[in-house]
Amino acid sequence: MKTKSIAKYIKVLDKSMGYYLDRQLADYQISKNQIEILHHLYHQGGISQQQLGTELMLDKITVTKRLKGLVKAGYIEKRQSSEDGRIKKIYLTTRGEEIQSVLTDILTETAALLTAGITAEQEKLLRKLLARMTDNIYGVVSELRHE
Repeated sequence: MKTKSIAKYIKVLDKSMGYYLDRQLADYQISKNQIEILHHLYHQGGISQQQLGTELMLDKITVTKRLKGLVKAGYIEKRQSSEDGRIKKIYLTTRGEEIQSVLTDILTETAALLTAGITAEQEKLLRKLLARMTDNIYGVVSELRHE
């Protein structure tokens, strides 16, 4: 019996999880791609777009597109930095803050769904392995982008 590649499992997992999240978020005009940004801003608001991209491992164009939709929906705003007028920092709006508990619940439910039947020890190992795999490929891709 031939086993599927790791990439195949990751692709199916990402696609299925994305579909699930998009369905859960539909009423809020937020996509699976944007929830990551909002979740990050709940823990560290008032950061620059460049810093956000670095911390989330996203390129500049991707961050710009995702932020544009969140600004349009009224969840975030960009304000001039008081330290450096050339930089705009990203903040949650009142509307963005109001849905924090809903989004946290959706992410918690999704995590529980993904880890059903997995022990805490297995989950810890899984996180470690996925982080390592991410670092491996992200490092190579970053180098390729700068060639």
